[in-house]
Amino acid sequence: MTLHTYQPPVDALLHYGECQGVNAKDWPNYVQEFGLTADYVPALIQMAQDEQLWAFFEGDYDREDEFRAAGIDPDAALWAPAHAWRSLGQLQAAEAIAPLADVLQRYDLAAMEAAYSAKKVDEMFVGSWARVQVDLGLKQESDFTAEELAIHYTPKQEQMMANIKAFVKQQQAPPPQSLPRQLGTKPPEFRDIAAQKGGKKLAAKPGFGGGAVSGSKGKKKKK
Repeated sequence: MTLHTYQPPVDALLHYGECQGVNAKDWPNYVQEFGLTADYVPALIQMAQDEQLWAFFEGDYDREDEFRAAGIDPDAALWAPAHAWRSLGQLQAAEAIAPLADVLQRYDLAAMEAAYSAKKVDEMFVGSWARVQVDLGLKQESDFTAEELAIHYTPKQEQMMANIKAFVKQQQAPPPQSLPRQLGTKPPEFRDIAAQKGGKKLAAKPGFGGGAVSGSKGKKKKK
């Protein structure tokens, strides 16, 4: 592999270090920070495709001494292709689409597959490796079994999912209701009223059916 040389300001990406920010809105403003223009697109494409830089990214440090002799730290330089990729995106360089697609096929997919094989990917959030390949349009669902497409949770995630399902099921269950009374059984309040019938008789109230009212006047005699 040829040791490519880069001129300022593109060469600064060799020393920029680890990529920060997952979303594009969190990326550094490479265009503003380094004064990048459309004139630097060819050099940025070359950096994004640089096989030796990608070799460092994949852990191949066979040419480490050669890079250090040129004043380049391989541990920082391995991030340069990603910085170049982001810079091309910020420049909206349409001519970089095809070369970057080739880079994705050659390197990113291999790195992703290696991460899945090493159990370093949380499938709960991104899906299985089979599902990712389908979503990227590289394979069809018919190329995989249902088991390969399914998410494989860790034991802790399995327990968490079970707890969530149990909680949801409990919330959806109807509230307990009291059963109807047995036919012919009176509630306690009615039994208390019935017991009063045999006890002290309540005083009658005038005008409420308590019997005839006795008066001091008798019937007038006919003369």
